[in-house]
Amino acid sequence: MAFAGFSLCLVLFLWPLFSGRGEPRWDASRQFYPAFAYQADAYSEGRFPLWDPYTNCGYPFHAEPQFSTLSPAAIAAGWLFRDSGYAFLIYYGFLWWIAGMGTIWTAKALGIHPAGGFVAALTFAFSGFFLAHAQHTPYICVAAWLPWVFGLATKSVADSNRGYALLSGAALGLSSLGGYPILFFFTGFALALWLPLWFLPGTRPMGHERTRMDLLKSIAGTLCIVGSVAILVFSPVLHAFITEGGGYTDRVAPFSTAKANYGDPLSFPALISLMFPYMTILRPDLLSADMSMTNAYIGALGIPLAAYWYFRTNRTKRWGFLFFVALMFLTSLGGKMVIRTLLYYLLPPMRFFRFSAPFRLYWIFPMALAAGFGFSRLIRHPEERGTAVKIVSGWFLALIGVTALYLLLLLIRLGYHGLDAAHLPVRLFLPAALALPAFLLVMSIRKKPGTSTGSSIPLILLLAIVAGDFWGHVRNNSYTIWGFEPDSIRKAEAFHKRETILAGAPDRRLPPPPHPWYMNTQQVTKVPVVAGYVTMKSKGFDEVLCRSDFVEVLTSPIRFWLSSGTEPSSSEEKALAVLSGVGSSVPVPVFVNEILNVRSGERTVPGALGKVVVRLYSPERVVLDVEVPGTENAALASTERYAAGWKACIDGAPADVFRVNLYFRGVFVSPGKHKITWEYDPSLWHPLVGLSLASLLASLAVGIFLSTRRTGKVQP
Repeated sequence: MAFAGFSLCLVLFLWPLFSGRGEPRWDASRQFYPAFAYQADAYSEGRFPLWDPYTNCGYPFHAEPQFSTLSPAAIAAGWLFRDSGYAFLIYYGFLWWIAGMGTIWTAKALGIHPAGGFVAALTFAFSGFFLAHAQHTPYICVAAWLPWVFGLATKSVADSNRGYALLSGAALGLSSLGGYPILFFFTGFALALWLPLWFLPGTRPMGHERTRMDLLKSIAGTLCIVGSVAILVFSPVLHAFITEGGGYTDRVAPFSTAKANYGDPLSFPALISLMFPYMTILRPDLLSADMSMTNAYIGALGIPLAAYWYFRTNRTKRWGFLFFVALMFLTSLGGKMVIRTLLYYLLPPMRFFRFSAPFRLYWIFPMALAAGFGFSRLIRHPEERGTAVKIVSGWFLALIGVTALYLLLLLIRLGYHGLDAAHLPVRLFLPAALALPAFLLVMSIRKKPGTSTGSSIPLILLLAIVAGDFWGHVRNNSYTIWGFEPDSIRKAEAFHKRETILAGAPDRRLPPPPHPWYMNTQQVTKVPVVAGYVTMKSKGFDEVLCRSDFVEVLTSPIRFWLSSGTEPSSSEEKALAVLSGVGSSVPVPVFVNEILNVRSGERTVPGALGKVVVRLYSPERVVLDVEVPGTENAALASTERYAAGWKACIDGAPADVFRVNLYFRGVFVSPGKHKITWEYDPSLWHPLVGLSLASLLASLAVGIFLSTRRTGKVQP
């Protein structure tokens, strides 16, 4: 029933998306939907989406770890539905659904009542993390699989059953296929903290109980299996990013301590979202962070239910849980609380992430479980209702007091910004202001002595209150989830071109737009652009060449041309300075990085020397007919981006490919007529994909087989 109830709530809560009235906002529609559409087109043509020739003069698509290039769910959705916009919504909704299903399964494995599992699932899947980061599809991907990773690993240790460890590793691996890589790595780190902190406190090495050493061995074995499987599944994308993306983007360099540790933390003012999440939309400028980083809502009842469970159970055994939550909470606050700074030096992946607030995911999930524990205890121990009422009443009174103080300070602050009490929306104080008193009202219902009448009514009403609380949260904060303008996905789908193979030269590229935050429609319409909305940027290309006269060369119909000579580039800055001043119809220099590739000769106007004809143009294969006049070799230069996986054959014989003008690819051609074939074949991609798929399938098959051989029960 919990699974069905959550599924129904998901459809009802996100109905504006599923009905087609609204569409995901910002990054979800501008960046991740177009990429999803492009990869769906590639798979429909029977090829991997390795190279995107329509974006940034060429783009190693498979090397972008945020794209769901190898995600089974994304591939299946793109294959099943012709309309890529609708397919993306199915995949988008699947991530939310799998998050709730994983939370319910984990709750059941931990001994939580099904109603408590339902509460935990709502608390997690409709928390402030999911709503605020709804646009960040890779964040949601990691969050979706997090309950499965933690729950299955916990079950593995509790039952001494390595089958669950294999399944946990598979879940972590699936989170890497389209998930944000730093959060993927941090999930492994968080799991390494969670397991000992969950099991070791309060254990006693006596009788039939397992000793601490046995538990440590079981924890270490589980972590090794989880980590090994996850890395094997992630290996093709990770290798592609290092090899192909490494020479393409500046993002392989770590951020400074100031940028990494103090960028968009969960600020202290933003903690008001624990009670009033609408403040993150009303005045995000007062919360000292981006709107997506300020919502930490876990329901009006999340904290009091978690407190009820914690204080009514053996706290000696549960201090590890509290320590884990506190550690993750401090991490989300950024460098000002020290923990984030320590992790910057102790955990290398933390140096490549410029935000801190997303780490609230790792305390929101255990708090959701604690809320489920509290609700479960409320059901199983009705005699403790009085204690629960006292805790919730105390929380309610504190809420009233904080609300009054906050309202006073808010009016004083906002009075200087043109917003007074007359314009202060009542919805600022929703849904908590309704959910808490409703809970207390239901808790006041007493069963008639000697009868069972009404025994299930309070439970049903309480579940309805929790569901209503999160429905109100979704509706109140829907601004960060969906929008009804500019209707960009449906407009893009109307011009969706799925074929990528051209018998002849490609279209001219469009110049960079005036604003960088435009939608990547080129991946859908197949109309190439000089610069798209991408995260893998090179400062020299994106910030210098794309804003200079060289754009005229990049938008020219001539993509390949012959030059009689090449020049050494003494430094990147000097080469950029020269190229920035080169426009159309003038000789274009051909700078090379290695002295061995320098050839004496004059600069050439593109198209003026010899003859270059494009016979076939596709993402991973380009065929040219080239005629070089005279008796000297010529350099075939281009405005097609360079990556390590590009290879060239001249009349069937391999040729050395080198970088020209810092970012583009070239090759030397001897005099005469030749057929030149460019192939994009990144090293180890295909064997690593095979290894990834085999690891995923084997871990699922063996994990399911082993996990069904033995049963056990996790300590609640």
